[in-house]
Amino acid sequence: MRRRGSGYASGKGRSSGRRAAKLSFYTERLSMNDEVQVGALDEAWNEAYRRRDVGALEHILAADWLGLTPAHEVVTRAQLIEGQRQAAAEAEITFQRGAVYVFGDTAVSTGSTKVSAPGVDIHQRFTRICVKREGRWQAIAVQLVPLSGVA
Repeated sequence: MRRRGSGYASGKGRSSGRRAAKLSFYTERLSMNDEVQVGALDEAWNEAYRRRDVGALEHILAADWLGLTPAHEVVTRAQLIEGQRQAAAEAEITFQRGAVYVFGDTAVSTGSTKVSAPGVDIHQRFTRICVKREGRWQAIAVQLVPLSGVA
């Protein structure tokens, strides 16, 4: 187990060592909990996108959210939500989860998506950025990159 430093570690004696170990364990558990929370946010985002659930997207995406498309276009939260309101219902969207990395109050998640509809077959990899604000994780950005040669 990797230990992280704490104010308790500077004390002397056996009891301070136990406190440091407990704090280290607690800190690592918090980090894992953040990874789980960001993973759950990712899953909720995927499901909201799949169902075109505008209310859920409004909760998941921060007010200052931005997306960067494979065509190098910047999409705002309002544009994404309006696009979801107008999206064709016959499109099938699947997601494959990659990894979640937490750096304090910032997290990065990766994965890929496939959109299939009549005449459309799009495969993309995504990188999402989330921040923890007032104790709650929210998405603040996404970048989509096309996957070429994927069938």
